[in-house]
Amino acid sequence: MQIEIARLLLRSYRVRDNPDTFKKECQEYSKLLDQVDNLSENDKIAKLMGVVDSDLVFNKLSLDCDKYASYNEAVLQCENLLKTSKARKLARREKKSDNEQCSHCKHKGHVVKDCRFKKKGLPACDYTKKNKIYGSEQKAAVNNVYQNKDVSSNLLVVNVKLNGSDVQSLLDTGATKTIICGDTASNLSLVIDPRKEFEMKTLGMKNF
Repeated sequence: MQIEIARLLLRSYRVRDNPDTFKKECQEYSKLLDQVDNLSENDKIAKLMGVVDSDLVFNKLSLDCDKYASYNEAVLQCENLLKTSKARKLARREKKSDNEQCSHCKHKGHVVKDCRFKKKGLPACDYTKKNKIYGSEQKAAVNNVYQNKDVSSNLLVVNVKLNGSDVQSLLDTGATKTIICGDTASNLSLVIDPRKEFEMKTLGMKNF
């Protein structure tokens, strides 16, 4: 009865190309073969060639079938071959990922589904330019101002009162300065101190 069950299992038995399960599946296959027949080591290796899913393993066994001292040696070498192949594929994928540019933020090293800008709900844009430092000199009170028509709909604008008048204000939570144009200041009768100087750079490097 046990022999019949073993024969039934052998008819559909397959050894997958997974290096993590390869050795265990080969050992189970060997036990089934031992239950139904008394095969030599070389005959068991030949049988194994017919049930492996990996072309890499099949070719290895075909070329070196007569070189193995035992069935277990053949299994061990083929397992190492699968592990090496898996490691190389992983290294190639990582190298490709490092050189691949995300179509959402234009940064390299990740794909769109892993993009932190997209996960935050930010629109597609060239975010590689937003943190560029222009010029070699360090100057105090420098404000980087830019405008991007793709993100204008997501800007946070609120109504505030200045000197009793309603004024629209653009909120920037990361800003270190508050800027108001001269015309608006004049219309609101605000006092402008001409002694306080500052420098503002835009993306076009035009100074104001």
